[in-house]
Amino acid sequence: MRYLSLYFHFFRVSLMAALEYRFNLLVWTFLNLFWTLLSFVGIELLFGQVSSIAGWPKQEIFLLLIIWTIFHDFLSIFIRPSLRQISHLIRHGKFDFLLLKPVSLRFLSSVQDFGIDSVSRFCLTSVILVFFLRQMGIEPSLLLWLDFTLLFLSGAIIFYSFFFALAGLNFWFINLFNLDDLHSRLIDAGRFPIDIFRGRAKTFFTYLLPIAFIAFFPAQILLGRIGSEWVVYGAVMASVFFIASQLFWSLALRSYSSASS
Repeated sequence: MRYLSLYFHFFRVSLMAALEYRFNLLVWTFLNLFWTLLSFVGIELLFGQVSSIAGWPKQEIFLLLIIWTIFHDFLSIFIRPSLRQISHLIRHGKFDFLLLKPVSLRFLSSVQDFGIDSVSRFCLTSVILVFFLRQMGIEPSLLLWLDFTLLFLSGAIIFYSFFFALAGLNFWFINLFNLDDLHSRLIDAGRFPIDIFRGRAKTFFTYLLPIAFIAFFPAQILLGRIGSEWVVYGAVMASVFFIASQLFWSLALRSYSSASS
């Protein structure tokens, strides 16, 4: 309960900070929606030239893009803003304040900030997903929605853990300004079917750095092409990434020199 209370406290602080600059929040909300619209227009134009992408027809590519947008916004709200702050805290000698707090360092490092400007698009796209599935003639059962949600959350934990481990590099290399760009490029790769890759690249992005969990696997389970065994696989991968990231973070933390030392 203590950690849950702290989590909501930090979220409330981020919300209040965002509402202090309402115009800025509205502008970013509009831009997020605008870029989403452009993505859909781009897919529509692309399918004016081709009938499918790696065997995926237009409707299924739209489904993939909707799920990708939801995943992107989930990370943008709950994960990336805080991890982006770690480099700033270390460079400016403020990381010491986190070390002194009587709570988990990983927890504090992961809840410093939230991307409130992505909330509206996240909610809107989630509603669009339900109606789009209905238009496709797909009526997922509660069990299927549960499998989808578990796969989605497994993907979120995998990429949170991977990005958290990357943030540990800041203890060795102070000016890693381009880590956020790396986050973006990896997430962007998840908007396309994994089937566009061949051979070792497909194996790598399915099993080693599984961008397939961003949208491909969740879309596949809604389309009825994979079963619940992939949910188990997702849970195993999420656990492996989480534990590995903690081990790497602990190793990197040993190289941290306090600003007061």
